[in-house]
Amino acid sequence: ARTAAQEAEAAARPALEEAAGLDARLAVVAREAEEARKRAESSRGAAATARAELESVLAREAAARAEGEAARKWLSEKAHWAALTGEWPRWQRELERYEAARGDGRKAREEAGKLRGDVDTLRGDVALRREEKDAAVEAEEMAQAAATHAEAAVGEEAGAGRRALRESLLARREALRGLEAAREGLTSDEAEVRAAEGEATAAKAEAEAAAGEAREAAARRTEREAALKEARRALSLAQAAQGYVSHRALLRDGEACPLCGATEHPYAREGAALDGLVVESTRRVETLESEGAEAARAEVAASAREAAARTRAGQAGARREVAAARCSEHRAAWGRERERWLRSMSDVGAEEGSAPGIRAREVAGASLTSGAAGGVASGPGQADAVPPEVGSVPEAGAWLEAARADVQARLDALKAEEAAAEGRVRAAREARAALDTQRTRREAAADMLRRAEEALTRAEGTLKEAQARVDAADATLKQVLADVGPVFAADEGWEAKLDADPATFRRKCGERVALWKSREEAAKKAQEREQTEQQHRARAQGLVDVSSQHAEEQAKLATLKEEERAGVARARAALLDGRPTEEVRAELRARVDAAVDAFERAREAADAAKQAERVATARAEDAVRALAEAVEARESARAALAARLSERGTTLEAVKALLAHDAAWCESEEKALAALREALAHARAVLVERRERRTRHEESGPPSLSESEAGPACERLRADVEARRRGEATLRARLEADDTARARHGTEAAALEERRREAEVWKTLGDLIGSHDGKRFKVFAQSLTLDALLLHANAHLRELARRYRLMRVPGHDLDLQVVDGDMGDEVRSVASLSGGESFLVSLALALGLASLSSETTQVETLFIDEGFGTLDPETLEVALATLDALQATGRQVGIISHVSGLAERIGVQVRVVKQGGGRSRLVVEGDPGMVPPAVGQQVA
Repeated sequence: ARTAAQEAEAAARPALEEAAGLDARLAVVAREAEEARKRAESSRGAAATARAELESVLAREAAARAEGEAARKWLSEKAHWAALTGEWPRWQRELERYEAARGDGRKAREEAGKLRGDVDTLRGDVALRREEKDAAVEAEEMAQAAATHAEAAVGEEAGAGRRALRESLLARREALRGLEAAREGLTSDEAEVRAAEGEATAAKAEAEAAAGEAREAAARRTEREAALKEARRALSLAQAAQGYVSHRALLRDGEACPLCGATEHPYAREGAALDGLVVESTRRVETLESEGAEAARAEVAASAREAAARTRAGQAGARREVAAARCSEHRAAWGRERERWLRSMSDVGAEEGSAPGIRAREVAGASLTSGAAGGVASGPGQADAVPPEVGSVPEAGAWLEAARADVQARLDALKAEEAAAEGRVRAAREARAALDTQRTRREAAADMLRRAEEALTRAEGTLKEAQARVDAADATLKQVLADVGPVFAADEGWEAKLDADPATFRRKCGERVALWKSREEAAKKAQEREQTEQQHRARAQGLVDVSSQHAEEQAKLATLKEEERAGVARARAALLDGRPTEEVRAELRARVDAAVDAFERAREAADAAKQAERVATARAEDAVRALAEAVEARESARAALAARLSERGTTLEAVKALLAHDAAWCESEEKALAALREALAHARAVLVERRERRTRHEESGPPSLSESEAGPACERLRADVEARRRGEATLRARLEADDTARARHGTEAAALEERRREAEVWKTLGDLIGSHDGKRFKVFAQSLTLDALLLHANAHLRELARRYRLMRVPGHDLDLQVVDGDMGDEVRSVASLSGGESFLVSLALALGLASLSSETTQVETLFIDEGFGTLDPETLEVALATLDALQATGRQVGIISHVSGLAERIGVQVRVVKQGGGRSRLVVEGDPGMVPPAVGQQVA
């Protein structure tokens, strides 16, 4: 089939070539005929356009004449406006002065009315402030009397005596604490001495026993080493005898042995007995080696225990010496604190005698109470007794309890007396504060009275000034009316209109002046247009005559070209039954291609089948191997699992039961443990904090706050403490979590740092090259090209619009902005340009791109699509002049536009004419030498 299709194609080739030649000639003739017809139609259209232009010129001339006559008639009717128009700046200033004076007068009247009301209000305020001042003076006198009475009630307080007594009692309590600390340390260290002595005796006995065990183990090791040496010698002999088995087979009865010379050979047939001897010797050697190693280990262990015991004995002796030294220090401390106590007893008696506020019955009652509570003394004499000379005796503890209770009772009594005195002082202080408050109120009332009187004076002065401004504004209004009266004498009621709305009156006068000037300008321009249209009328008449003659010539040429096209078409219809050449050629080529494709598909199907067979065989072999490996791996895993379960002492069922718990159960258990730990830590912290607070409270003196102030302060401190506790718990939990995380991830730190160092190399390389898809490098290359493009574009933009200059946006590789030279190099966005400015910038970029491309590629043709309609006439001239200069360099410039005025500036035009049915044709007008070869064909 493939060969038959190729032969049919070769047989039809001569007819196809002849038909192709006729098709080419027919296309050329048809194009020429169409061009001739279009030129004829264009000539007829040009003639009609010229006649229409002539009629338009005549109409514009008549319109200009009528417009001028109308403007001159209006000016004659409004002749009385000439005076206002001639000196309008002067009259405008007068009207503005009238408007300002009228506004100032109105504001001044309003301000004066408001100020009268303010003055009345301020007079009432002055009277009220004077009454308030008198009331404040009376209240101050009453507060003075109350403060004098409270200060008299305070009298002379024995504050210094109470403070001295408190200091003495506190010193006595400190001495008691020193005695308690010395007694506790002495008792604890004596117990430590006894414990260290006992530990040292036990360690010495243990060391002696371990030394005996070490000697016994050394004897056993020496005995085993001698037996092992003998057993190894017997084993070597048995192994040597066993090595002669091959020679025993060659021995004969009565013949001498080649090794020992004996004629009798008793071991020639006893190989099995030698084998048993070697095995037995080997076992004995191994047994002796094991026993020797065990004896050595026992010797080393006994020696280690002996060394450890002797070390503990030395440590216990050292602790005993340290504890004994501390006992001596505590005994000395007890003596010093005892002397301090004796001194404080004399100080307290002296201070109690000098403080009359402390009643003897209160002190005695406190002493009796403390003695009953301690169970040691029944009166104050026991607490005042001398402490024992030895602090470790039991009587010292009982004495300390009684003395502590007595000192605390005396401190409580002193505290009650201080509270009563403080109450009297506080009452006097409050009375003095009330006096200061009333004095401040009296001074404030006097100050407010003074300010009210000053405000009244200022308001009265401001009222006088406002009335003066009202009079000045009225005088200005009268003067302006007298000056502008002659100008508006012809307008009836102008004064009322000016007074009603000065701004509107001034605006209408300005509109009247503008209208007068516009009518004068319109009359002048109408006369100039009439003269211009008369000149255009002469030129249009000549153009009508020339266009009519040219249309007749083009019609004759179109008829001749049509006759030639018909002859060539008849010759082409005789070949290939009139079918198109490409259609016949495509049909033959399709047959050949179909045959070749069928052959190739058959060959590819065979190759694919062979490949599929090989792939299937390989996959089957891989599957067999994978199955065997999977079975082996399963058995290995089962064996490993059984071994691990055996090592852990558990079973598979127990492991499955543990694994049955989900992550939520594990997480809940972990959270419960964490909550318990946190609660325990919080409870311990609270306990420590409460103990510290109790100690500080016991050591502190009377509070500096009163009872009413202590409640709010306590609440604030409690809230602050709670907030700090929550913060501490949060930080502690974060620290524990951080420690856990560091411990968990510590092993990966080195590997992570290594990976980071490796990644840093790739990161640096990525920063230099850019993204993996090449986008960053592509943008960098494009930015370099954009810089070169901007150089060429700015060169063209200086010719099109010298005002602007293009530059890149800083920080953005491919964005542009405009520098406005007329606005002091102001930087503007491209979006802020008008339509015409945007077209000029786009045109400069297009020309710059053409210039940039010409460095490597020859650019001969440039097409510009639309945009000329946005330009004003002056800018359009500049743009076209630039394109003319570019065309003068040897390039063709094509403009695609709907602006009709461009047709007059371009010599060659290509027009698209619709034909209907989705088809159109191209018509070339102008110099035929500029027509492209393809123009004239129909396009869809």
